[in-house]
Amino acid sequence: MTPIEEGAGQALANSHPAEHGPAALFQAPEQPQLPARELVAADDPAPFGATSVDQLTAIAQQFYGVDPDLDAPAIEIALSALAKVIGLRAQNAGAVHDEKNVAIFLISDRPRELAKTIGAKHHPIMDDGSQPLTGRIWISPATFVSGFSLNIDGEDAAVAFEQVGALGLGSLAACVFNPKATEQEIRFYPKGLDDDALVIKFSVSNIALDFAALDQVLDTFHAQNFITPDATHDILDPWKVAAKYQPRTNTEAFFQAWLKTALTIVFWRTIVVRFEVPGTEGRCDLLLMSRQGDAWQCQAVLELKVLRSLTSTGKPVAQTVASQAIADGVLQVVSYKTQNAAKLGVLCCYDMRKPGHCNDDKCFDPVRALAIARNVHLRRYRVFNSSKELRSTKYKKL
Repeated sequence: MTPIEEGAGQALANSHPAEHGPAALFQAPEQPQLPARELVAADDPAPFGATSVDQLTAIAQQFYGVDPDLDAPAIEIALSALAKVIGLRAQNAGAVHDEKNVAIFLISDRPRELAKTIGAKHHPIMDDGSQPLTGRIWISPATFVSGFSLNIDGEDAAVAFEQVGALGLGSLAACVFNPKATEQEIRFYPKGLDDDALVIKFSVSNIALDFAALDQVLDTFHAQNFITPDATHDILDPWKVAAKYQPRTNTEAFFQAWLKTALTIVFWRTIVVRFEVPGTEGRCDLLLMSRQGDAWQCQAVLELKVLRSLTSTGKPVAQTVASQAIADGVLQVVSYKTQNAAKLGVLCCYDMRKPGHCNDDKCFDPVRALAIARNVHLRRYRVFNSSKELRSTKYKKL
């Protein structure tokens, strides 16, 4: 990242587990009775499966109000961890005999308390692929290591949704997995199943990582969630005041966090996504790692830039700032690729500029030769401030 947005990413990068202690990573204030657990394998970027130490620190920040600049970091952890839980179960030979009804996962920082109110059964292990998931309503913390379940009364998804509402849990953030769906996905309901029209979809896949797959994930997630205010929901809205072209604060950190979530879910089987990885030549925004025997190998580095006409406070940004950010970004990708021996490098630019300031992909012309020579992929994702602007741009030749 560059000074184009001072402080971007710091909500997740500045905190260290030692500042809170291991207990802080696993205890919400409402549950002081829970025992502390020691962190393990300090050199492992994901010692708890899809849930990394950095992510757990983000939960501690949410609970204790430390630098709460990002939206619901616990949700990011839940989605990532749940993808692995579902994926591992799908690989278990016993899964063919599982119920074909949906599985509903309710995310709570006080699952034990809620479970007692509805008589849910305790499952100390739910993240190793051995536990049948479907046909049940689950209550679990964001890590999905253990949880509580209640059988769903019936085979229809509508009945399951109604049952959650009747239990008084319809406002809890929820995820739904339907084994009968054509393509596996996690449906995330940030405001609970009572508001079933507000849903964000994340694909769960077994595909291997190559540039074509990575490119498709980046493009699809942008098109489905960021491209216009009409395409997004509150927690995925990159704008502070869209009509005035004012992006939200910490915009780069915002995109960084959600891309990390989407990539972790899609490539859950083979890839661990790390953020703000420090090195001698700077911090890489997103690093995609895979385990090769006892070692970790870098598969791809992603550097994120936000191109803007105004700051979040409405202050004008000189057009030369965008050009400099792109130039810096290419050099950063080259540096991080070299430093980490990565196979792929991508510069992702989220273009939130006014139409008069936007020169489309011509913004890459000054760096294109260098990018080709050093095998850096250049991608620009236009973030329109309205559907009207999208139509005007898309069909301007008409």
